[in-house]
Amino acid sequence: MSYTSIYRLWPDENRVEEAVELRNSHGSAPIVWGSIMEKYLGVDRFSMGNYDRLWPLWKDERLTPEQRAILLLTYDNAMLAKAHYRKCADDIDAFMRQLPTPSEYANHWPAIAEFLRGDPDCPFVGFRWTSVCCNPFQGAFNDEKDDYDAPDWSKYWSVYDEFNQSMTTPVDPLPGECDG
Repeated sequence: MSYTSIYRLWPDENRVEEAVELRNSHGSAPIVWGSIMEKYLGVDRFSMGNYDRLWPLWKDERLTPEQRAILLLTYDNAMLAKAHYRKCADDIDAFMRQLPTPSEYANHWPAIAEFLRGDPDCPFVGFRWTSVCCNPFQGAFNDEKDDYDAPDWSKYWSVYDEFNQSMTTPVDPLPGECDG
């Protein structure tokens, strides 16, 4: 079964540690995507063909600020800075109140909020939303070393820094805006 991983990140030290593994990755990012697609695009939460319409919605002012921030958190190469752990946990709670998840679905968001409220001792947290895709915090495989290189930290960005900047200036698509 697929899973979602939460990572502790130290970019200055090229260090990544898996902190939490949550079984059934359908209980993480797909919950957010499906809830937003249902409410704002009028399509079934499991409609696979609408992601190209979903990704730009982080800029759509019909969504609450909490919904926009949590959607942005699910994008490729997103990191959450330590200064924003509590804010993100509060935004997760607000998102879950605003767009409740049916009780029969897996839902990891309360566990993610709890993890963030625990104030992990690391400068950033990142997510691998599903184990069926490659680990976004692992560099390219190096045949000579027979191991993975360190990630290219220049491609990662801080969710709330990006979000806060978008509130004051016009926004362009994010670097690598959602590749998957």
